[in-house]
Amino acid sequence: INLKPIWMHLLISPLIKSPYLRQMLTVLDIILS
Repeated sequence: INLKPIWMHLLISPLIKSPYLRQMLTVLDIILS
């Protein structure tokens, strides 16, 4: 299952302002890729 679209959506989501959350999503994306 490719979750990258989900991560990308979250990364660009205006609801997410926290750099920590963006970093965490990036790490998850790397792990799952």
